[in-house]
Amino acid sequence: MNKTWKRQVFRHTALYTAILMFSHTGGGGAQAQTYQYAIVMNGQQLPEVKWGNSYNQLTHKSNTRQGIFNASFSGYKRNSTFLFENTDKVVAQKGGVVVFGAATYLPPYGKVSGFDAGKLTERGNALGWIGTTRPGLVGYHYQGSTCTGNSCPELNYKTQFTFGHSGLSKKKTDGRLDIYEDKSRDGSPIYKLQDYPGLGVSFNLGSESTAESKKLKKLASSFSEDVTQQNGADSQYKDKNLVYTTDDYSNKNNKTHQDAHHAIAFYLNAKLHLLDKKQIKNIVQGRTVDLGTLKTHIETTKEWKNRRHHIINQVANWEFKDTGKVSVELKLPEVKAGRCINANNPNKSTKAPSPALTAPALWFGPVQNGKAEMYSASVSTYPDSSSSRIFLQNLKRKTDPGKPGRHSLETLTENDIKSREPNFTGRQTIIRLNGGVREIKLDKNNTEVVNFNGNDGNNDTFGIVKDLGVEPDTSEWKKVLLPWTVRASNNDNQFKTFNQEEKDGKPKYSQKYRSRDNNGNRDLGDIVNSPIVAVGGYLATSANDGMVHIFKQSGGDKRSYNLKLSYIPGTMPRQYFDNDTSALKDSTLAKELRAFAEKGYVGDRYGVDGGFVLRQVERDGKTRVFMFGAMGFGGRGAYALDLSKIDSNNPTAVSLFDVKHDNNGKNSNNSVQLGYTVG
Repeated sequence: MNKTWKRQVFRHTALYTAILMFSHTGGGGAQAQTYQYAIVMNGQQLPEVKWGNSYNQLTHKSNTRQGIFNASFSGYKRNSTFLFENTDKVVAQKGGVVVFGAATYLPPYGKVSGFDAGKLTERGNALGWIGTTRPGLVGYHYQGSTCTGNSCPELNYKTQFTFGHSGLSKKKTDGRLDIYEDKSRDGSPIYKLQDYPGLGVSFNLGSESTAESKKLKKLASSFSEDVTQQNGADSQYKDKNLVYTTDDYSNKNNKTHQDAHHAIAFYLNAKLHLLDKKQIKNIVQGRTVDLGTLKTHIETTKEWKNRRHHIINQVANWEFKDTGKVSVELKLPEVKAGRCINANNPNKSTKAPSPALTAPALWFGPVQNGKAEMYSASVSTYPDSSSSRIFLQNLKRKTDPGKPGRHSLETLTENDIKSREPNFTGRQTIIRLNGGVREIKLDKNNTEVVNFNGNDGNNDTFGIVKDLGVEPDTSEWKKVLLPWTVRASNNDNQFKTFNQEEKDGKPKYSQKYRSRDNNGNRDLGDIVNSPIVAVGGYLATSANDGMVHIFKQSGGDKRSYNLKLSYIPGTMPRQYFDNDTSALKDSTLAKELRAFAEKGYVGDRYGVDGGFVLRQVERDGKTRVFMFGAMGFGGRGAYALDLSKIDSNNPTAVSLFDVKHDNNGKNSNNSVQLGYTVG
């Protein structure tokens, strides 16, 4: 009797199943096969699996792994299971010292300039990336699988990052990660560090395999904390936080036959961010921050599952498990942050150190009771806010009863010292650029600089360039940088808005801008090496905000000074280190104004920091006051000002000339070769 088609299929299937059962289990139940393999980096620095003879021939077996293949049957259905345990860690580390600003062994208040090449290198380390010193490796080999051709499953590999019990700070309110309000320059979130107040970290993870180079893949830097190791394989989460996936290209070579293999290397890049320089503390080298874990999931592709030939072969089940994980670790460099102003005095009875670095200015007023009135202007410098304040005092005499005819000064109370400050509401600012001296004048709404004609009115003049793929808005120089520089408003709240603005999904501006304190600490940059001098009704100083500040006395009280003009010698040559710290780069003061304004600025740059003289001259019945000053560590040059022209309708006339280092003459008689004029 002829058999029906169904009976033929059944008979052939049963026979095939019996053969498989015998071949894989020794004729009976399930049997596990355990095999060893290793992951190595080949000549192209790509991860590769070594198994069988190639594994046995390795002289030094590192990164070894164990695979377990198990075949069993449930009725006519064959179950094939591969078990792996890829446990490893990816480590990013940087040697040397990282200096976040004012450290005890640097120049005053931790400042650096082109004169301090070695210290600039250490400062550059704080800004640079911390790269991978040990890649994390996972690998798979399918020894024991006897499938052939289209019967072998095609696999998709997905590696997912989860934060887990990381070393990142969490908010007390809801237990979620405490993420800083601004993103990094490359658009990555900045996570606050749990054990290191004032410091944050941004990081990205990359991957590389023989199937696809990391050069062709994007780095992953933004991750959802909703994804956990427990729910990562669920349908709603399995495609989130992916650091590696083969789902974005052909999987035809990701088979499970016994010669198939797949290996992946993971890389970590991290960057430290100073979030609060008032809290930053020294960190010894080698402290480890656990950022999270990487977990790889393996599954058969949808395309392979849906193929017509596979519908007939539903007798086979395939399962792949990797019970291991790759830890993501950042080893912190040594961080120096102690400030010389805060150093403890060994004398326990000593008073708190004075914030004054500059000797006070003295001048005399009218004679009363046979004695001339005496006044002084003192400077207090505050490194935490990179600022200074000027206080004006009336110095009162007292008679010493034991020494007739001898007089001394009365002791000043704190109120006597700090009760009077200059007025800053009439500030005018001028800047010397290649095209001449310009007044930085804003429109009536204080929104942007106007009447800034010529070739100087652009981002390039002020060092604003494309960085990390961000094309800055062409108006940044006049809408953001210069209004910040001249303190166009009473506070810096508008810059918080600028920091959040985006264009085409990227930051609109080249950097984040810092907000200065909303008090007297915002009016002047820090005054360190420059003096303060009073001559002929003028009071002058220079600061590390890049400006020379000129005050003029008005009114009956000889302590009544108003800021009349701030001058920026913008063409002064100076040097700096960028991300390439192998050599100093030429720059100008104008191009580095943006450094003073950057949100992460720690007060480590010199602006105008040299000495100067004021001279009062009588000529043609007129009294004029001239100022000649040096840049100090802030640049290689000097400037001359005519203070008598401050009240004219053209404040740019105050600038007489600048003398700067210029070797265009190539050592001829036309060249001007200047170093740093200090003192």
